[in-house]
Amino acid sequence: MFKRCFMFYFVILALIVLFSIIVVAQNNELLGRAQIIYPWGQISIADQNTVMADKPYKIGVTVPHVKSSFWINSAYGMFIEAEKSGCESLTFLAAKGYDDLATQISQTENLVELGVDAIIISPISSGGNIESCEEAIKKGVPVFFYGQECDIRDHSGEVTGNNFIMGQMQAEWTARKLGGKGKVILLSGPAGINWTTVNYEGIMVGFSKYPEIEIIDQKWSDVDPAIAMQTTESLMMRYPEIDAFICVDVLGHGCAQAVAAAGKQDEILVVMNYPENATLPMIEQGLVDYGVINPPVATARMMVSQVIRMLNDPSNRLAGAIFFIDAVEITKENVKTIDLSRVMAPVDWTVPFGGTTKWK
Repeated sequence: MFKRCFMFYFVILALIVLFSIIVVAQNNELLGRAQIIYPWGQISIADQNTVMADKPYKIGVTVPHVKSSFWINSAYGMFIEAEKSGCESLTFLAAKGYDDLATQISQTENLVELGVDAIIISPISSGGNIESCEEAIKKGVPVFFYGQECDIRDHSGEVTGNNFIMGQMQAEWTARKLGGKGKVILLSGPAGINWTTVNYEGIMVGFSKYPEIEIIDQKWSDVDPAIAMQTTESLMMRYPEIDAFICVDVLGHGCAQAVAAAGKQDEILVVMNYPENATLPMIEQGLVDYGVINPPVATARMMVSQVIRMLNDPSNRLAGAIFFIDAVEITKENVKTIDLSRVMAPVDWTVPFGGTTKWK
């Protein structure tokens, strides 16, 4: 009888331990690898995992817009990580575009009034967002930058893709594909924005290795495919000798459509960053030749894990650190086999926009 009871309790204990191990493993999910730059200049590379919240935190987010799927995919990553980590709620807000700074400033102020424990912001302006971010910090709300930053020192951390490296990758792939010689036009996105400026600088450095690559024109504009289509049509008429377009974000879609409509998809390369769900069939069909992206879902999840890590322990040595996520290249050769779960939200997922999603 004693042996039977002992064995029964032993089995129960073993099942409890096994269940606990499974739960811990699930909660400690590997999100990916990041290069970390500490405020004092040290650089390291480390795997990043889900961090469980010590308290039911409330997180607020404000981004420039949700007109491109980069922000939708980012929102998806933030929501699933906040829920998985045990947060109480996440409030997701968006302005109407890069010319809508006033709305984002108001949203930042509103998040503070709402009583969130931390704010994640992708600032529209490196200078224009300073006052509202500093005011939030003064009121005891830590501010984290996602994707781009503004010029303050007291932020609690940043998670981003390396737009400079992605620019280099775009340029070097294009140059190799053209055999080191050709005429290129840049559709560079919104002027005066940190990430587009850095991307442009990376492209220029990438092409500096190829003296026979000539950039014959460059256009700055909003990330609107219709604008890109019209601009591309005009540029093809002005420069019939174009060999490649390098585009920012969904400008690549409008550009590719114009190139295909002119019957030149086999003559002109279309290269872009931040491809999205709608880009994949265009890559399969050869309308877009190359896409490079820092995986938004994984990057956003790492952003939330960093926020929780700092809320759990504000003295953590990662305070103020910048996390750079490795980019993913998508071409016709790998588009059907690449793991896109770190890159894109499910096709039918929509942003719970403008309100607070609560889990507790």
